[in-house]
Amino acid sequence: TYNLHYTAKLDTTGAELSANFDYVRLQNQAKSRFRNSYTFLATDVVEREIFTTDNPSSYDILAGRLDYVQPISALNGQLETGAKFSHVISTNNLDFFELIDDVERPMTERFNNFTYVEDIYAAYVNVSSRISDSWSLQAGLRAEYTNSEGRSATLNEVNKRNFFNLFPSVSLQQKVTDNYQISYGYSRRINRPRYSKLNPYVFYLDPYTFVQGNPQLRPQYTHALQIT
Repeated sequence: TYNLHYTAKLDTTGAELSANFDYVRLQNQAKSRFRNSYTFLATDVVEREIFTTDNPSSYDILAGRLDYVQPISALNGQLETGAKFSHVISTNNLDFFELIDDVERPMTERFNNFTYVEDIYAAYVNVSSRISDSWSLQAGLRAEYTNSEGRSATLNEVNKRNFFNLFPSVSLQQKVTDNYQISYGYSRRINRPRYSKLNPYVFYLDPYTFVQGNPQLRPQYTHALQIT
């Protein structure tokens, strides 16, 4: 993991500019072995088979963001705005073998090679204000554009997708007494499917059980309304 961070105090009013740049490299080398024994009751014959898998995967995540904060005395609050981008490359390989006489024989029909690339560009603005001694308000809006591509070299399939979304949020706080406060809030959020769930190839858990991803999966959107 690598991180670069910069913060600038622009003036005496509290205006601030900050920047973050991150790079993350994740790697995983997973190996599995399946031992299966079959006993035929009529003949008491026992047959055994052994399968092994190599499942290396990696994630390269590049992200940057720029944020600006400006106090506004007229609002008795502040303005926040900024932008962010992220670039993710996910690779997942599956090599399947049958062990015969202690020799691994590749089962190429079960091999898998999948790459997923996702770019997200976002910008936001947020305003907070103390309206009175009893009321304060915070409201914001985030715009987000997503461009993605899932490529299965094994199946020779490419799934591309791009979409644009707006995510508003508003929070209103009411101070009834020093010991009692009521908060009213609304927000719209997004929950993206895991990269592995977008992989259309079959992953064998054992000779009779498998999981398969769906490249057509869409993000989940949530409208949250709460009173606290």
